[in-house]
Formats: sequence, C-alpha cells, structure tokens
Amino acid sequence: MRDNISGRSMIEMIGVLVIVGLLGVGVLLAYGKAMDRYRINVMINQVNQIVTNTRHAFNLHASRGYKSLDFQVKAMSDKNYKNRKIADTIRLFPESIVRNNYKNVYDGEIQYFVDGAYKADDGKAFIVEFYSIPTDACIELVTKNWQTGLGLIAMKVKGSADGYSIQSAALKGKCKTQYKKGVGLFCAEDFPVTLSQAVTVCDYVKHNNISWKFF
Repeated sequence: MRDNISGRSMIEMIGVLVIVGLLGVGVLLAYGKAMDRYRINVMINQVNQIVTNTRHAFNLHASRGYKSLDFQVKAMSDKNYKNRKIADTIRLFPESIVRNNYKNVYDGEIQYFVDGAYKADDGKAFIVEFYSIPTDACIELVTKNWQTGLGLIAMKVKGSADGYSIQSAALKGKCKTQYKKGVGLFCAEDFPVTLSQAVTVCDYVKHNNISWKFF
C-alpha cells in the first residue's frame, strides 16, 4: 500500500514540476514579447521625436534650411563627431538615445544627415537611419504608416545579402520601388508598405538597417 502511495506521490510531483516548467516557459515567452513590443514603441517614439525636434530647430534657424545644420553621413555614437555637439545644443535626439550613447534600443548605430533633395535640392529633406534591427521589429517599423503628419518622402531597408551602403545620395530624387527577394534592397515612395513586402526585405535576423527620409 505504501509503495503505491509513494509511486503516486512521485508521479504527481513529476506532473507538478512539468506544469511549473511549462508555466515558466510561457511566462518567459510572454515577457520576451512584451519587451519586443516595448522596444518597438520606444523606437517609434524616438523617430517621431527626432522629426519634431528637427522641425523645431529648422523653424528657429535663420537660413530656413536643413542644410545649415551641416550633418554628415556618420555614426552619431562616435564621440569625436563634432556635430554631436550641435545635436546636443539643439536637443535633436530624445534623452533615451543620448543616454544610450546615441544608439538605438537594439544597440545599433544611428545616423542623421541632411539630404537636401525634396524639391530642386531645396535643403529641406533629412534622413534618419537606425541600424541592426531584428526581423520582427523591422517588419513592424516598415509597415507603420509613417507619412501621416510626418512628411515621409521615402524609406529604404538594407537586408542581409545586400552589399549596398546607404549614403546621402541614396534616397535623392525619385525613389524607384524595388522588391528583390533574397537581396534585401527596398526603396519605396508608395505607402503604407504591405506586410508581404516588409517580410521580403526585412530578411536578416538581427541586422536590418532602416532609413527614413522626411521633408
């Protein structure tokens, strides 16, 4: 009789441990998803703030053009980059970026520079780039309807097999829409971007680069 009780107790204990383990896995998965959602929301807010701060700086600037801000194509995390001082002075970036040494929430580089090509090279266009974005976050950021109230002109994504380096002229003028599966190069002026298009271009697990051009 005691052996039967001991046997049942052991089985019950194993069952309890299995259930606890499954619950633990579920909690971890839920936490991971919640953190992913938090990071995405943070990046969305950061891009919105950068655009708003840029417009504010532009409105206060005597020359009335973004070109006068004189930002180059260079990682903002570089402490020797002289234009970081300009960014600090005009409070171009939100505090969450400044505290993270001018990197995004995935520890990827951030670039900000003037493109000056909205209409006839009028100096009223600028580009914000976030590097090293995971696939799921990339898909959500690309499919977001950014142009509403923000003046988005074009968006570009650099995926895994794309050796193309985004430079200041990359989004200049007319942006030809391209969807190249397995290449990861994407440039669009027609928004919003569809889910299938985003899945095609956000093809690198951790290192998708997103570039937004605003006027």
